[in-house]
Amino acid sequence: MPNTLAHLGVQTLLTKAAIPQANSKWIGLGCLLPDLPWILQRLARSFLPVDPIDLRIYTIIQSSLLLCLLLSAAMALLTQKSRKVFLILALNSLLHLLLDACQIKWANGSLLLAPFSWELTSFGWFWPEEWPSLLLTLFGLLVFPVAAWRDRVSPGGAGQSLPPYTVTPPCAENKNRFFGKISQNKRLLSACLLLGYFLLPFFFFTGPVAANNHYVTTLKSNQRRGMKIQFDRKSYRSSDQSILSYNGENFQLKGNKLPIQNSILSLRGQFLDNHTLLIKDYHIHQRFRDIASKIGIFFIGTAWLVALWKKHSRISETMKQD
Repeated sequence: MPNTLAHLGVQTLLTKAAIPQANSKWIGLGCLLPDLPWILQRLARSFLPVDPIDLRIYTIIQSSLLLCLLLSAAMALLTQKSRKVFLILALNSLLHLLLDACQIKWANGSLLLAPFSWELTSFGWFWPEEWPSLLLTLFGLLVFPVAAWRDRVSPGGAGQSLPPYTVTPPCAENKNRFFGKISQNKRLLSACLLLGYFLLPFFFFTGPVAANNHYVTTLKSNQRRGMKIQFDRKSYRSSDQSILSYNGENFQLKGNKLPIQNSILSLRGQFLDNHTLLIKDYHIHQRFRDIASKIGIFFIGTAWLVALWKKHSRISETMKQD
């Protein structure tokens, strides 16, 4: 999938063309929403005793457009201009998934029509290491920091990241300090949508299994011989010519001209037995994608920290004047 910087560049320009007052902080957050389940998956695997294949199915569902829209709505309801913020988050979730579909991703893709269709969408136009990806990454490195710098002084509108502080009587409970005039009904609805974001995947488990998304059904089988398989970006160990699957299994690879050094591979092949793969084709990935994604997430986090710091400063100044 494209790194976070690649998303930030093109999505910032497209969003500002469609919604001129859109603030880069919300654009950045929208760029990140479809990737949040994959980030949380890593944490879950580290701290929770969960079946890795079931966790993968849950994550596939949660990263679908439907669930991204649900999370967008939950977040937008906690702002004063909920409709505009929702549009920004929803648009960027859609753009993210469409951009993901442009890259070649064996055994991967975007779920745009779930729960009506669980077929993964993948246009497969270019690899992450090819010039379109590199150009988009450079574009994001230049565009988003400039947009975030300009938006730091945004006076409000759809770009206003947090509602203005409303002075309350000294005896009143100061619960609106950070959320402004957000009604109790909107907060309750937001909590319900957020709960649905985490619970709904359990009701859709049969969809990815039936469609064999990410080959989860193949990997669940105890009779894999003759079955086709694909993997996206897996660690390859040259010493014994094996890869580590996302379900925790090591698979022995057979085939001509396998890499002679440790690599990150995407590959296509067929099971010779339950633990051996005959490789038909493979692609070696470069590691710059992870670095570019970390830089992009750092940019988004910095934009939000600056916004929160400014919000805190305005609150402090208002309280001093009182």
